[in-house]
Amino acid sequence: MMRCSRGCRRQLRPYYNLPSKSDHGRKMTGFLTPYRHWMWKQNELWRNVHEAQFEHLRKVYKRQWLESFRVNADEYIYKYNITKAAQLAQWEYEMQAQEKKRLEAKQMTEGRQALKKKHLDLLREFHERQFFFWYERASERLQSMNLIQYIPQSRVQEHIERELDKYVAGKSEAYPLNFVGQMPLVEDREGNIVEVPEGLLTNHVSEHPESTVKPHQPHESTSVSVEEQLLRTMASAREESLEEWIDDSRALSETIDDISREEEQRDEDTRVARSMEETDNEREISRRMYIDRGKTGSKAIFRRPTLSETDGGSASIPVGGVAASPADTSAPMRRRKKGKLDKAHALQEQQDAMIARMSAKSLKDGESSISIVKRGEIATSRGRIRDKAAIPTQEVLMQKPELAAGSVPNARISFKDKVDQLYHRGKYKQKKEDDNNPNEDL
Repeated sequence: MMRCSRGCRRQLRPYYNLPSKSDHGRKMTGFLTPYRHWMWKQNELWRNVHEAQFEHLRKVYKRQWLESFRVNADEYIYKYNITKAAQLAQWEYEMQAQEKKRLEAKQMTEGRQALKKKHLDLLREFHERQFFFWYERASERLQSMNLIQYIPQSRVQEHIERELDKYVAGKSEAYPLNFVGQMPLVEDREGNIVEVPEGLLTNHVSEHPESTVKPHQPHESTSVSVEEQLLRTMASAREESLEEWIDDSRALSETIDDISREEEQRDEDTRVARSMEETDNEREISRRMYIDRGKTGSKAIFRRPTLSETDGGSASIPVGGVAASPADTSAPMRRRKKGKLDKAHALQEQQDAMIARMSAKSLKDGESSISIVKRGEIATSRGRIRDKAAIPTQEVLMQKPELAAGSVPNARISFKDKVDQLYHRGKYKQKKEDDNNPNEDL
């Protein structure tokens, strides 16, 4: 029944420290009253009973645990043997597959090497054959070089003279064409141009008006004259075909004109929407009418005469009515008394005044177009607004402290602060002083 104890278990003693009545020792004594002592003794006895019980259970559980461990170990070993056999079989199967793969790879490599050898043999044969062909052709060239009539050094001068005299006038036989297949200009012994082929004669005469050259008559039996005749025949045939084509195109255009004229005659009496036959000018007038329909009291809006009409003298025609007489170019009679202002006109006047004030404030002197515009018309401004706007200079802007503060690099202007300043928001709120305030309480 002895329980194993690692170190001494601290005794939990069921008592309170009682105060001592003496003034010369500890203030609190560890004295146990008889009842407390009895209570503690009961606890000890009860604990002994428990410990005996637990000692017994400890032994029982230890035996049970060892038995179950043995059973579990047997079962584990049985399962492990099965698993090990399966794993070994799997590994064997994998080894067989890998061996098969290795054999395949080996055979492929051998096959590739054999194929490479075969290809190299074919390539070698091909190049041998090519060399043979080249040798044949080279030997042919070498043999044909023996047939070339080389000019020996002794006869070079004579050959040059003959070449220079090739195109000298007065020969009875035909002149050969030069190396680009043309008949060149024929010269005399001094190198002056005497005869020019017919094709080049016009150009030559226009470039050298004072020259007295004759057209070159080709030899009767030459192939040149045949070629020239063929060229002339082809050119004349081409001209005839061109004339035919011109006639055909003229006839086609006349036919198309007839067809379009018939269509126009057929479509003359067809009714179409007003917008289809309306000019851009009329469309602009009607659009302006529609926009302004509620603004003014008049039923018809009169278009101001354009520049071309005032020059030409054609009268301005009101949209809704009959044309005025050409003599009467003045504006039509006013329906409204000038002194009286109805509600719409008063509102219009008010808006115009407001716009005039704004533009006078924000535009340069003399830039405002409001004063020229008539009542009820829409002011259009042309040109760049930058050129007209009264933009303050840097010096004027820098006079405002907040703008000056904002022009510093990395400045942070809070919109909130401006609102506070303008509307006196947080006027009575205590401002938080800086950290370096010496009067702050510590």
